[in-house]
Amino acid sequence: MAGRPRRGRYVAGAIAGLLVLPAPLFAAPGTLVLRHPWRNAQAPLQALAVRYRRESGIAVRVVCRPEAPSPAQPAPAGHDLIGLPSRDANLAAIALLARAGRAQELSAWMDGRWRARFHSLALRPFLISRANRWGAPPGIYGVPLTLYVRLLLYRPDLLAQAGIHTDASAWDWNDLLAAGQRLRAAGIEPLVGALHPREHPALACMYEPSYLGTSGLCRTYARDLRYLDPQWRAVTQLYVELREAGICRAPLAFAPQADAQRAFLEGRAAILVDGPWFVGVQQQRAPNFTEWKVTLPPWGRGAARFMPAAPGGVGHSVIINPRSTRRQQAARFLRWLTETEAQVTFANAVWMLPAATAATTHPRLHAGLRRFAAHLGDASPDLAVLEDPAVNRVHYEGIAAILQGRDTPEAVLTRVDRLKARRHAVAR
Repeated sequence: MAGRPRRGRYVAGAIAGLLVLPAPLFAAPGTLVLRHPWRNAQAPLQALAVRYRRESGIAVRVVCRPEAPSPAQPAPAGHDLIGLPSRDANLAAIALLARAGRAQELSAWMDGRWRARFHSLALRPFLISRANRWGAPPGIYGVPLTLYVRLLLYRPDLLAQAGIHTDASAWDWNDLLAAGQRLRAAGIEPLVGALHPREHPALACMYEPSYLGTSGLCRTYARDLRYLDPQWRAVTQLYVELREAGICRAPLAFAPQADAQRAFLEGRAAILVDGPWFVGVQQQRAPNFTEWKVTLPPWGRGAARFMPAAPGGVGHSVIINPRSTRRQQAARFLRWLTETEAQVTFANAVWMLPAATAATTHPRLHAGLRRFAAHLGDASPDLAVLEDPAVNRVHYEGIAAILQGRDTPEAVLTRVDRLKARRHAVAR
């Protein structure tokens, strides 16, 4: 009859409502729920969860959700484990989650044997000291699953084509500039993947620690050292030299990473700055191409005090929800996920490096990933996450402008220094 709602409409509406309810509603009692933002990790995590249930009898439901945990909003109590985006696996973000009570402190479960299995780089973002600047309670607040390190990848065949017969692993800064000029003359793009202007340029991650050290960078971000310091002028001069050598002229030098990877695989670029995820791209697009090598960036000139850094850090990591009623079971599952066999399986599936040291040399780890893993000892986290994002943005745009010949180091550093002074005054 017209105007009378049909019973079927109520049923359809009820079903539609159930479909949008949080996934943990459907988890059986005693089932752990892992919510994570990594689309490429859903299938391997589900497979590992099946294996874990066979071994332990504990079921784990894996749910892919794009949203990241926020200090301002607690996670639903039904989510026992929460995966973090790579950008949030840093000391500042973890400390804010810890201070807000959004991440469980893990010392009660993470004993010395568990901690000892990790690479030294792996736990660094999750260890909050007593004297931290954020006022967070000290402790361990997360479990790393994978790591990454960014290196120079190069093609010996293209170097030889340009008449360069020295191995790139033996280069110094002058060799890099000379190689760039010869590659350019041969019609080959010298360097790609290092200069994207909307991100912290990989070259900056490599050479800023070389000139300023960890102490100098932290002092800069705390406004105890100005951007007009001679050490900052020295590192910024490197971009001028790259431009003058013709290494950064073509638009491809500033292309997104996917375009840079394609140019490298297709033989249009000789040197690529990239991480272990490159191996996944190479396996998909050019599985028979194996004539590529990796090396650390060459030593800078003049005032450089330390070896250039290989930017690295945590890729996938998980925190335990303090509101969970299954925190101990969650910790046991994470301990299992960081055992060697599970680590190798997961790393191979997501094209990252295992966080557990023993897994980085395991023969079952993909050979391409082992090339990167050999340099984990040279990796250094990007400390720019400690800087004001507005200051970083102006700094990165300025680096791109120097490389493109649109601005000078002095003008860029002056602009960054003035903005830093204003932002620091407001923050105080």
